[in-house]
Amino acid sequence: ISAQEGSGACFTDPKSDNCADPSTFYSDQDVNTNLDLLCVMQRMPACTVRNACTAKQMKGDYCKPWSVLSGICSTTHGEMMAQMVGCEKYKQLCIANTKVAGCETQIPKLISTKEVVADTYAACADADQSTLAGCKTCKVMSPTSIGGECAAGPLPTLSAACKVKPTATYCANLKETCSTDATPKVSLCPANLATSSAEPQHYVRSHLISLSVLVALVMSLFV
Repeated sequence: ISAQEGSGACFTDPKSDNCADPSTFYSDQDVNTNLDLLCVMQRMPACTVRNACTAKQMKGDYCKPWSVLSGICSTTHGEMMAQMVGCEKYKQLCIANTKVAGCETQIPKLISTKEVVADTYAACADADQSTLAGCKTCKVMSPTSIGGECAAGPLPTLSAACKVKPTATYCANLKETCSTDATPKVSLCPANLATSSAEPQHYVRSHLISLSVLVALVMSLFV
């Protein structure tokens, strides 16, 4: 019988001091069982992190099963997967004032699934990124949907695109993830991304508008 099945008290009251160590009621084996279920859908960034850890491209606390599960099931940083099958136990244990160690241990400001899909779509629509292999196999059909053989998820493709063009606006969310002090060794963070400075789209638009007004003013002088 698994630890998850053997004790239910902490799923009822995780605010008890006796629930600090989840290994006695929700072990890494139990967590990995749920991660296997959740990560069938590889588009989620936390599942890409898990793959990187398995491939020894990453190591450390963010490779722990609880950290990966937090990256999927927590809603703290904008992820919206908490209703998926596999997050039930996390939601029971990781409530306000919980004593369970492991809750909210995900990579800080980890890019969300919604963001990575939209950003990868924008990257693959960029003519400068037309040769990226990931854009051909991991087809992002729209800002909200993925098709094709996306076995590794869209995050590696976005990472490759941002390595080529780190100042692109579609790299802003990944840059926020990679700029935190806690994530200097995340393998999917291009080395040149943290120091890049993207020009916001509204800033570009304002300059174009100002230029058009100036042109109109000059032309009026010759009328």
